[in-house]
Amino acid sequence: MRIAAARIVRRPLAAGGVPRGFARQSWAVRPRHAPGAPAFRPCSSDTSTTQRFVLNTEYCLLPHPAKAAKGGEDACFATSHAVGVADGVGGWAQRGVDAGLYSGTLMREAQSRAKDLADTCPVALLHEAYEATQSTEDLLGTTTACVVTLCDSGTIRGANLGDSGFMLFRPDPAAAGGRGGRGPLQLLFRSEDQQHSFNFPFQLGTDSSDRPADSATWQTQAQTGDVLLLATDGLFDNMFDKDITALLTKIMAKDAQGEDKPACVQLAQRAHHVACQRNCECPFSAKAREEGIAHYGGKMDDITVLIATVVVDESVEGA
Repeated sequence: MRIAAARIVRRPLAAGGVPRGFARQSWAVRPRHAPGAPAFRPCSSDTSTTQRFVLNTEYCLLPHPAKAAKGGEDACFATSHAVGVADGVGGWAQRGVDAGLYSGTLMREAQSRAKDLADTCPVALLHEAYEATQSTEDLLGTTTACVVTLCDSGTIRGANLGDSGFMLFRPDPAAAGGRGGRGPLQLLFRSEDQQHSFNFPFQLGTDSSDRPADSATWQTQAQTGDVLLLATDGLFDNMFDKDITALLTKIMAKDAQGEDKPACVQLAQRAHHVACQRNCECPFSAKAREEGIAHYGGKMDDITVLIATVVVDESVEGA
């Protein structure tokens, strides 16, 4: 992944310590370091309902094997009302800089500011975190970033800058099976990548003219049981949307019956398996060919997968 130069020609927008394994809920993270899917529909925050919604989250960080000793360069955070992922741009290693320091600092700052908020704009949250990194002495690097927030009344807001991203799924109640199973997941929305050029994503940080305000933004009204998937490009470069949807549906149907490993772990492991292949079709190889670049098989990278389910806040329901 290319890093930002001191001067970037900006294009208009097209529309801790968990180095490996997984964590649930809102634990802190690394302190050092569809086509055809409908667009979001703007909506207002209706606070008249007595129901209050929160996010039940799990996440997995699976570092590039060559970066495992330092925990990779990805980072993420999760609170009851906000989640985010960031991918430190690996090109900084050529300058002796660990970009994981920057992505980790950005996510830690975002978490500290979101912890006590139940209604916030993701761009504003990202902006505050970014400004905090700018005042951190000797902090170098750049990172992509994706932040999604959920207000009490169920409005989901998303902001994505670069080639990390998120997907919003909703179970099909009409197709739900028995024994507590869930119906197939329907992909409601998939964020779009923001690239200056191939493998050169929008990024925040040192010498980059990209800013949080350049993020692509969306909002919609959530329903109980909706599933948010945030991930760095380690997932999206190695798995097509249809395969992510199919595997997540299968995993969560089993998980409802108390089976198998967490979905975030299984998705990260599947993406890693594809990354190890040298003769397979994946999104990154397809995009490379479109640019006239010969690339075969998967793309080894840090892989971060965060899955947040919208649930009713039981502490309010029982009040």
